[in-house]
Amino acid sequence: MKSLSLNQKNPLENNYPINFLHQLAKVKADGCLEVVYGNITYWIHFKQGHLIYATNSIDPFERLERHLRYFSTNIPTLNSDLRTQVRVKFEPDQNEKDLGFSDYKAVLWLVQKKYITRNQGIDIIEALSKEVLETYLLISEVKSKSLIAVSSFNKFSVLCHFETQPFINNCIKKIEQWQSFHPQVWSSYQRPYFVGTASEKHKLTPEQKKKLASLLKGFNFRQLGAILHQDEISLIKRFYPLIVDGVILLRDPQPPFDKLPEITENNVLDKNTDSGEDELESEDFTMSSLETKSSSQKTYKVACIDDSPIILKEIERFLDDESLETYLISDSTKALISLIRLKPDLILLDVGMPNIDGYQLCAMLRKHHNFKKTPIVMVTGNRGIINRAKAKFAGATDYLTKPFTQPQLLQIVFRYLS
Repeated sequence: MKSLSLNQKNPLENNYPINFLHQLAKVKADGCLEVVYGNITYWIHFKQGHLIYATNSIDPFERLERHLRYFSTNIPTLNSDLRTQVRVKFEPDQNEKDLGFSDYKAVLWLVQKKYITRNQGIDIIEALSKEVLETYLLISEVKSKSLIAVSSFNKFSVLCHFETQPFINNCIKKIEQWQSFHPQVWSSYQRPYFVGTASEKHKLTPEQKKKLASLLKGFNFRQLGAILHQDEISLIKRFYPLIVDGVILLRDPQPPFDKLPEITENNVLDKNTDSGEDELESEDFTMSSLETKSSSQKTYKVACIDDSPIILKEIERFLDDESLETYLISDSTKALISLIRLKPDLILLDVGMPNIDGYQLCAMLRKHHNFKKTPIVMVTGNRGIINRAKAKFAGATDYLTKPFTQPQLLQIVFRYLS
């Protein structure tokens, strides 16, 4: 990997991030634009000045899984089992820097294996890249920037490319829509909670209040959009009257999304670009606006195995939801028999237990035909890479570190249960 040598005038001489994109398109650059903003790295890939793909270092596989879930309503093959398979197969280790190739290759693999069509793959790539660029375009200053010569794209097919300027214009228009809800909304990753204050004004019934309280319990706007199969702007237009009146409280983004740049009224996106901004108006709130064909209720079984009664009770409290049945198991020696009887949809498994530890039990479960594909999430206080490697070797699907918050636990449930 090396800096890309260009005969033209340095295309990155202007320190305003949006201009990097314009200049690279103008000189028909090949390579990867790498931009560092705080603790975030953005990778934006170009071929002959056309945009191929954009990603960043903020949990790219959470973003990929969320978009696959959104598309799954119209693409039935993108079910929970396949999404889990994609994550296990392609997600790199935390210390592995791959310039954003892993999530791109995951989409390409789905196309090659005919789980999705080429056009569906292009739609997913476009949606992922737009989400990334919508935060990139908010950056006011950067730590460092470079254009890297990348040969990796020559090793596999380039699924698609986009005209850079129209793509940027589309992202700018979306940001301006978000700005119309400022100052209440300053990030698409804020988390709405139902608090009920002043709800009488909106004449919410007890059943509507119950549904809102159940739905708004830690998911951010983008996650809610995937759950409800709705565009985030359409969703927030419906929530906005309740936000203004204090019925819905917006909490800050959960880490790592709190590292992303914020939306302000003064984000200068591109003075030379006519984005065709439309005036947005909030809509009257109705519960029917949150009903979609993807919101049909199914009850999922979640088995929690931990020798600590306190942890088990906390998990049970966090997962108090009408769509979830939580089963608590405190004795690892009896867990296998209990799990065979329960046939859970998701297993939360503590690592440090007496007699049979989490690694051993996970390996035993994977040998049983009932649990070959069941998502198993290891729950542990150990943060080291070695422990993650042991969990992966034992057959764990994912890893949750103690202490965890309700939103972090719900994100795991959101990830693996459709």
